[in-house]
Amino acid sequence: AARLAAQAIHEGVPVFNRGDKAGCERIYMDCSRMILDRGVASEGQRRAVEAAMEEHRRSSDANARAWALRRGLDGVIAMAGGGGSGACGDAPSPMKASQSGRGGRKAGALCDFVGGDGLKCRSTVVNDTVMGGRSDSRVSTTGSGLLFQGTVTRRGGGGFASVRLEPSDTAAFVEMLRSGSGLVFRVRCMEGCPAWKVQLSDRSGVSWQADFTAPGRDTDMTVAFSSLLPSFRGRIVGPRGLPAGKLDGIASIGFMLSFLTADGQDSSAFREGPFALQIARVAVA
Repeated sequence: AARLAAQAIHEGVPVFNRGDKAGCERIYMDCSRMILDRGVASEGQRRAVEAAMEEHRRSSDANARAWALRRGLDGVIAMAGGGGSGACGDAPSPMKASQSGRGGRKAGALCDFVGGDGLKCRSTVVNDTVMGGRSDSRVSTTGSGLLFQGTVTRRGGGGFASVRLEPSDTAAFVEMLRSGSGLVFRVRCMEGCPAWKVQLSDRSGVSWQADFTAPGRDTDMTVAFSSLLPSFRGRIVGPRGLPAGKLDGIASIGFMLSFLTADGQDSSAFREGPFALQIARVAVA
């Protein structure tokens, strides 16, 4: 399944970059159907593709539909523990994935919960209880990293749980963000829904965010600042891309499990129930 996805991305990228969004969409859709029809995908890979196809069905234009399908193919590759989409050049997706290891990418650590490098960060849980919801979560430290776990539910009108990592040295934090073009974070889905968002939040309450599918093994996920969407209370408030001039106001890094995607739409991949995300490291890409 991962080889099929990688080949489709390799073929679709130049088509997308030429401006033929519909052509790229067709390539990704043909591959997605092939992965499901051939029965070569794991359960997690099937869920990623099915969720992407549902998002595709609900999207209004070729660009959005290509992005939806691409996220599913990225999920297939990430869950296989392969080199991810980065080997295929520029792509219509904010997310790249690569298996962690000795040969993995080195970057300036913002928060390292295993090796102890980087800045000292305070973790804060923010759940839907702030708006009457009934989700609950907690954070603990293990030998494998920071463990964020709990139960997410739509009961009470809610539907999200999140953890924010706030560096104590904000000046050093901003300086490190300015030195890169994105974030790379090593995560693992230990339980429950794998559809997450990574966020950079400023002091005014705006969160710059992107979707990602958390794999079932330790994997480095990379997101470019240029791919982040600004959101305020679940609503998109500006165009895609975190400007360099906005970095001075960023106060925290966050991970959110939510019934809404990064672009403010209902997430077809969202699942209620127990969840657990292991966060080993967050660095500048």
